[in-house]
Parts: sequence; structure tokens; C-alpha cells
Amino acid sequence: MTATQWHVEKSTGHEIGYRAIVDDLGFTICNPSPMGAQNAALISAAPDLLDALFIALPFVEDHEGSEAYKPEAVKNALKIIRTALEKAITQ
Repeated sequence: MTATQWHVEKSTGHEIGYRAIVDDLGFTICNPSPMGAQNAALISAAPDLLDALFIALPFVEDHEGSEAYKPEAVKNALKIIRTALEKAITQ
């Protein structure tokens, strides 16, 4: 799965510091709001973060039950990854 690329479109002379979050086709994903620049950066990174979780999942699954990691570490990581993916794809 390859995500659409999003980026923060900067503004000039604007208090918020950005105009909108837009995708690679120029469609607006989100307009400026009180959410702040840090949240805008996180939202713009969301497609890349989702791709990273899908890529990481099978690698972490391959280490389930491995003695190289502390007990429950891989299980906990899998729970976090799967919960995040479930939240991202069902809402």
C-alpha cells in the first residue's frame, strides 16, 4: 500500500504559519485551525506513518516468541501496531 503524499502548504504573512495540508494532487486535506503547526505536521505525516506500520508489522510478527527480546515486548509492540492500524483504517 502506497499512501498519497501530504504536505503542509506554508503561508506568508499569516499568524498560523501554514495555509493548508494538501495532497500530491493539490486537494486540500485540512485547512488552518487552532490545531497548531505541530499537529499540522503530524497530520501531513499520517500517510507515511501508516505505510511504515504496514511495512513494520510482518517484521515484528516474525519475532513473536523470540528469545532475543524481553518477554512480552514483541507481543506489546504487535498490540500497539495492530491497534493503531485498526484505528486508522476503520475510522
